Amino acid sequence: MVRAIASEEHDGPGAASVGRRRRTTSLDWIPAALAAFGALVALAGNQGGYFPTSWGLSSLGLLGLVAVCLASGASTDAGWGDFALIGALTLLIVWIALSGLWSAVPAETMNEVQRTLVLLVAIVAILLLARGGTHDRIAFAIASGIVVLCGYALTTRLLPDKVGSFDPFDGYRLAAPIGYWNGLGILAAIGILLLFAIALEATTSWERVAAAVALCIVAPTLYFTFSRGAWVALLIGLAAIFMCSPHRLRTLAGLLFVGPAPAAVVLGASALDGLTVENGTLTDAAHDGRLMIPILAVCSLVAASGAIAWVQCERKISIGPRARVAVGALAISILAIGIVGGIAREGGPSSLGSRAREAFDAPQSQGGGHDLNDRLFLLTGSGRTELWQVARSAWESSPLLGVGAGSYERYWEQSTLWSHTARDAHNLYLETLAETGPLGLLLLLTVLGIPLGALIMARRQPLIAGALGAYAAYLAHAGIDWDWELIGVTLAALLIGCLGLIALRTRKPSRLRGRTRLVGGIGVVAVAVFVTVGYIGYDSLDRAQVALDVGNPRVAVSEARLAHRWAPWSPYPATVRGEALLLLNQGPSARNAFLQAIDLDPGYWRAWLGLAVASDGAERKTAMRRAKDLYPRSREIEATEQLLVPK
Repeated sequence: MVRAIASEEHDGPGAASVGRRRRTTSLDWIPAALAAFGALVALAGNQGGYFPTSWGLSSLGLLGLVAVCLASGASTDAGWGDFALIGALTLLIVWIALSGLWSAVPAETMNEVQRTLVLLVAIVAILLLARGGTHDRIAFAIASGIVVLCGYALTTRLLPDKVGSFDPFDGYRLAAPIGYWNGLGILAAIGILLLFAIALEATTSWERVAAAVALCIVAPTLYFTFSRGAWVALLIGLAAIFMCSPHRLRTLAGLLFVGPAPAAVVLGASALDGLTVENGTLTDAAHDGRLMIPILAVCSLVAASGAIAWVQCERKISIGPRARVAVGALAISILAIGIVGGIAREGGPSSLGSRAREAFDAPQSQGGGHDLNDRLFLLTGSGRTELWQVARSAWESSPLLGVGAGSYERYWEQSTLWSHTARDAHNLYLETLAETGPLGLLLLLTVLGIPLGALIMARRQPLIAGALGAYAAYLAHAGIDWDWELIGVTLAALLIGCLGLIALRTRKPSRLRGRTRLVGGIGVVAVAVFVTVGYIGYDSLDRAQVALDVGNPRVAVSEARLAHRWAPWSPYPATVRGEALLLLNQGPSARNAFLQAIDLDPGYWRAWLGLAVASDGAERKTAMRRAKDLYPRSREIEATEQLLVPK
């Protein structure tokens, strides 16, 4: 019996769930879609949501949406999976907060609470606003947000003299607006996977065409980050799609239609030296960037044509079960032969593994002026072995409870083995284990695992296999980088994960009960107060630091005092105030400020260094010695000591 590709493999255990899926004809998808798009662009577009000043306003805006829903008695069709995710994320935040009781850096623990709260508020808002049967529209909104961010990033590369700032001395790797090239890389990778699914399975033809054209924007964005980890994550995501999709043959066929155009854009970009060589000139970059524009335009037309052709072919081409089995077996055989042949060519599994480990552990060369295309084929871990070793040592020092959320940097600074600076372990799972112990890791895996399980269960529904691939790509990449700290990137991944929960909804919406609204309202008010306090403290501290950097110490002192009133647990406002008072030649007052910071955090090396500068005699020597013990590899401490005690 011959069947069309479009209906391929819909029989089986999941067929009933597909039949029950409700399609909405109303506009009830708009609130959740707009909230997802706005939250993603606002957070990720502000340096990836890395800095604390971006958290407060985002959280308050999303809390406002939740408050409106509660006050109006809105209805919801959220299921147990939704509540399980919200509950697990809440428990994770509670455990992070409790770790402040034994944390080496309580102020950083508070930062981790505020950061993770953004995710909780966003997830609650989206799951409350969403309706079953609207996951495809929400997926399109998420993909649109990623395209907007990547479109801006690509524009800064194609028009470097018009948009953004040209900085060839930072490796010339595309980072804006995320602020970190690997963060932008993984955002582009998950965008590619989601757009690929939309181009193949969206309900309307215009959505498919738009997604195919958008691939020509997001793919070169990924390429210009020169992020090896993001490319590996992309391959893992594609593998997840082919492993879990019930439409493997259709997916493979669709790849042949929509894949060549973005691949051609990347190939064209790789041939332009002005866009791929470190330490190039603005003139060369602007010239080659403009050469890319017609390439991009032509490939976009090809992509649109490919999507239209795919729509027509999908409706007409049919294939029987035997042919599907034959093609699948052929693809698996070719892949297996390639893998076995490659391993044999490299001398066998043992030899290949040893050389890969040596290459990963080797330091990366920092030569200037070389072709960044070569970087994509380097296996070096860029110091990750050392980062992971310190995280493991930190966990071994407190294997049950961990050393406290946000404490990794303190342990890294105290290490005497490594010369470079780092704030995170570049491995979400290992860092979570080190900072919050086995229970913290279990809660994190539960938070990440619930959406993954939902996506697997709903994989027969349109777009969900692509969403599963995108989510798997993030989970893999989080194991080799600090994606969690880029809260905007993590939000994009979790929103994609929530598509599975939304797709599984089958019950009719019911209005929120009075008790539920009351409890929810109390929670919203409590979180809003907590977030507001944090936001004012972060904002005042940021203004104080900016004033200090631009040489306005009086403003810095005033803003630092305000920051201390709103964040009395943090040593940072007192330290900034002390540094500003030193510029005002108020040594005794500066000394008192540094002592206040030390009382709040005796392990903060910068406060001890400031105390050394503000003091003299034996107190200076003691403070300097303590600063060096806390951060023995600091060049700043070494340079300050040379100024204070000339040789």
